[in-house]
Amino acid sequence: TVREFGRERLAASGETSAARAAHARWHQQLVTQSAAELIGPLQREWLIRLDLEYANLRLALDWLELDEDAAPALAMAAGLAWYWWYRGLYAEGRARLDALVTRPSARTAPCAWAAAMDGLGLLVRARGDIAQAVTVHEQALAVWRELGSRDQLADGLFLYGLALMYAGDQLARQVLVECLQLARTLPQPHWLGGTLWALGRTLRYRGELAAARESLEEALQRAEAIGNPSGIAVSLWGLGEVQLDQGETDTALATLQEALRRLWDLGEIWSAILCLERIVRLLARRKQAQALTIAAAAAAWRSRVGLPLPPVDAMPLGWELARLRSLLDPGIAVDLEQRGAALSPAEVVALALAA
Repeated sequence: TVREFGRERLAASGETSAARAAHARWHQQLVTQSAAELIGPLQREWLIRLDLEYANLRLALDWLELDEDAAPALAMAAGLAWYWWYRGLYAEGRARLDALVTRPSARTAPCAWAAAMDGLGLLVRARGDIAQAVTVHEQALAVWRELGSRDQLADGLFLYGLALMYAGDQLARQVLVECLQLARTLPQPHWLGGTLWALGRTLRYRGELAAARESLEEALQRAEAIGNPSGIAVSLWGLGEVQLDQGETDTALATLQEALRRLWDLGEIWSAILCLERIVRLLARRKQAQALTIAAAAAAWRSRVGLPLPPVDAMPLGWELARLRSLLDPGIAVDLEQRGAALSPAEVVALALAA
């Protein structure tokens, strides 16, 4: 091929190393730039741009991993963590980051190592290892506190608090409040809206619905002001949960459906499935057969992509499904669940949006 011919010519001229270094530098810069863009109004465009460059990004990271200096590879992999998250490349990202943070030389670059650990924690959590994610973020947070970078400390607190929230740990509120207080003092906080969202969901789990709604409404306002697509989507999802808990069933259904539509369009699998399961809880009050069908489809989707239900959500959903089955004829319930399990993700999303 033309590419192979070019490699042969480079090798013959002795310029292979220089070309690889230049290639890696360019893609490092691209990843660095993307980190800010992925939480802004151009999120969708930048995800597509990274999609188009992904073969080259992999190659650049391969080359950086060969370097004795671990910092460049750690930093680049850390910068790719959210891309891996949004594109559902959880296993690949986790394997890359795990290999890098455990290298003997990794701890000699504390800033890059801590950033990579936070990226690892994000992807470990996605795969259902919530307790391990908490531990990974704790280790990163200790480094951020030692280094004294307020921006990076705020980012680390957000991810640690998020993991604690999904673990159902009471410490989540304290950590997220600390993060929020710090983020409000920063000129350009990365995750102020995300922290408001996580705190709102944490307060909801604690039954503090008025405070949860206030936090989630501010998160939505900030996401809309910035124009961040995923921020808007997850804020709507969180707000819909609270509306449901407060008895605003019709409003909650519309809010959750809009959140699901946006999450599906973005390809954000983790949050889309959780949002779908919230719609199940709502439909369980009015359309039991449809609710059980969608629940079975969501469970099958989780199984196919390897995303276990977070501990904090497992018990409430389990109770709801047990209640649903008790309300229906056993044979009908089995048939509905079999039908649901056979649905594709696109089909179950369409079913939930039409409910």
